[in-house]
Amino acid sequence: MNQMPSHKPDIAVPSSDDPLKDCRGEGCVAVVATYNEIENLPRLVERLHQLFPQLSVLVIDDGSPDGTGTWCDQFQE
Repeated sequence: MNQMPSHKPDIAVPSSDDPLKDCRGEGCVAVVATYNEIENLPRLVERLHQLFPQLSVLVIDDGSPDGTGTWCDQFQE
């Protein structure tokens, strides 16, 4: 019977009790994958910007027919 290697992958561990401490400045990106999330996405993006004003949000939409992609196009302008 073949056994899988027992090593664990490298995982970045935050250096403080606040794992998002380093995302309060520029240079952090939240990646959000969406499909038919028009009802949730505006609230999510608003809340992220309230918590982290300098945060960039990258939305990856998989061709949602509900207007998610259109909202993203309009919001970025």
